[in-house]
Amino acid sequence: MKYPIGSMTVGDILSRGFSILFSRIIMLYAIMLIVEVPIIAVRLALPDLMLGGLGSLILLPLTLILQTIGTGAMIRVIMQEYLGRPVSFGEAFQFALSRLGGLLVTSIISGVLIFLGTLACVIPGIYLAIIYCFASQVVIVENRSGMNALTRSQNLVSGDFWRVFGILFLVGLIGGVAGGVVNGVITLALPFQEVLVSPNSIFPTVRVKHFGNYAVVTTMTVLVQAFFQVFMAICTTLLYFDQRNRKETFDLELAADKLNEWTARFHPGSGAASHDIQAADTGILPPGAPQSPQTGIRPSSSDQPPSS
Repeated sequence: MKYPIGSMTVGDILSRGFSILFSRIIMLYAIMLIVEVPIIAVRLALPDLMLGGLGSLILLPLTLILQTIGTGAMIRVIMQEYLGRPVSFGEAFQFALSRLGGLLVTSIISGVLIFLGTLACVIPGIYLAIIYCFASQVVIVENRSGMNALTRSQNLVSGDFWRVFGILFLVGLIGGVAGGVVNGVITLALPFQEVLVSPNSIFPTVRVKHFGNYAVVTTMTVLVQAFFQVFMAICTTLLYFDQRNRKETFDLELAADKLNEWTARFHPGSGAASHDIQAADTGILPPGAPQSPQTGIRPSSSDQPPSS
């Protein structure tokens, strides 16, 4: 294993997060570019519309699908990099697509619940965002989805809410401040919009007055945000591993080895045994074959929390 899976301090998570980020920066950033390029294209095609609230609604379905795929692919890369078993670009996306249904359902449910909690009094929304922070990791690593994945994430956070909150807040603060400074400088250097006040309208109209500046600012803003989104995904995944280790003495490498051994024994030549850590429990076993090993990675139908 490239990194020890034992309990991590805040410093461990941040330092290993940066280490993984820079060791796989090309792969991870390429994943984000594939996700963000179509979104940038829509923003550039409809500049004035994107400055209003309607633009966000138009982009919502596209953003949800693409970012969900990107998140799944990134978690796969991060997980395998932590093991010292890098995966290819295509394998990361293939694995993410195999989990797309579960990721979308889980993201939609958590998003709606967090939105409703935020409308209620803001604080419930923040609370739900924290307890559901591992939902994507649960879908990718444990092959659970929907409320099952959200409940699993809640159980992992339970008892350590303030620790998880503090670490995620710190990582978000680092990305938010650094990203805000960079984006602020770019926007000030390249002004692109103007506000038109009409006597016949209560609300002013905002429109693009310099498309070239708008294109540069939009593209650079997305690229800067993508960098810190990757870092957040890495740190959240490391925190997920840490919580599993603290609560379940989770051994990620042992889980991977057991799955690879089982796959190699009953599915020779499949290629999955080389460096895969995907769930081998498909529900279909060879006649007389023993059950798949207890790895802590269970199908979504399981009602019991995974164990090492």
